[in-house]
Amino acid sequence: MSWPRPVQASASTARSLTSSPSAASLSWLRDGAVLASDSRHTYHSNGSLQISPVAAEDEADYTCRVTDTTTLEIAERSASLTLAFIVDSFLLSPDPTTVDEGDSLLLFCIHGGSLPAAAISWTVDGNPVEPSDRVSVNSLVLSGTDPPQTSSSLFVSSTEPADEGSYACQARNELLPATVITSSGANVNVIGMPRPPTITEHPSDVTVIPGGVASFSCSASGQPPPTITWYHSGVQLVPGGDVTVTVQWREVHSGGGWSGGGGGGAVPLSGTE
Repeated sequence: MSWPRPVQASASTARSLTSSPSAASLSWLRDGAVLASDSRHTYHSNGSLQISPVAAEDEADYTCRVTDTTTLEIAERSASLTLAFIVDSFLLSPDPTTVDEGDSLLLFCIHGGSLPAAAISWTVDGNPVEPSDRVSVNSLVLSGTDPPQTSSSLFVSSTEPADEGSYACQARNELLPATVITSSGANVNVIGMPRPPTITEHPSDVTVIPGGVASFSCSASGQPPPTITWYHSGVQLVPGGDVTVTVQWREVHSGGGWSGGGGGGAVPLSGTE
């Protein structure tokens, strides 16, 4: 004889508590009361009880009772039906932090509870965090918690400027895939290592007609971002009159350097004389 096992179900999923067929009389009880067959509770010839669709009131203890019709001996085994759920909050969200480039980064979160236990993933600026040789994610269901709580850690072994962003945890219950619980975000700032200024794009010679416009471009990298100054015949050009100097900075998350915005990553400065 096999006996029913504890099961879990979402409100939209049918679950069965089963026993092997026998010559004995078999009945099912819910919380100690005999359960009659109806439109949602079906007795099958193999001894199983099927509940479909599962509703909130079906969360209970179910007992399979077998009576020997000859000796009138009774054997019973029970199992519970529990509805899946997920708590809509985190007990601990990651903390904002600032690290120096090259240092390690460690963030934590703990979800409030889920049945079955939630799976935790991480995002940065809304995008999934992908594990790599520098980035690892570890999750653990905390023992003794009811409902089961899941903790997770994110570790970056050697930070880069590209690691900056807003980090958050997301909890999901496998039986409730449409529900995603997101923690508060934590801003992570990475302070780049000092680098001397380097000109990455040099001005090129131009030929124009009298009265035309001459434009020169230059880009540079460094940490902190360097200031670019233009000179004509050894004299610094000051914006105004016939001279226009335009600077557009854009931080590029690669190698901790800076490059300019516009035109594929230059720092364009144009002088008109």
